[in-house]
Amino acid sequence: MKNFEKKLEELETIIKKLEDEKTPLEESLNLYIKGVTIIKELNTILNNIEGKVEIIRRKMESDNFYMEDITEIFKKEESNLKSSTIKTLNKNQSEKNKIDLDLKNVDENYKTSKKEDIQEDIDDLKKDLF
Repeated sequence: MKNFEKKLEELETIIKKLEDEKTPLEESLNLYIKGVTIIKELNTILNNIEGKVEIIRRKMESDNFYMEDITEIFKKEESNLKSSTIKTLNKNQSEKNKIDLDLKNVDENYKTSKKEDIQEDIDDLKKDLF
């Protein structure tokens, strides 16, 4: 549970920074991406806990309620959660890399566009002068 609370605090910090109008746009975008990643991780944790509660509820309703059974089920669920979390993190990193590449392309296109605009202005000035 400490991991959940730590991630929740980190998300709250990100939200405060995003609400601050002084946070630069590029930093805001990176914070947003990180925030979405944390939200996905928190949802995974909550879904896992919800599943555990459901398992306990069903076991308690049955006549065969043994804590050892639940402990074994939780161990399996924890292993599945770790695997799922790793997949989510890898997917999120891949998405972040794609966004970073897209931002780089936008930046390059902007610079190229600006250079072309400046060159056109220079050419127009040359025409006016000569």
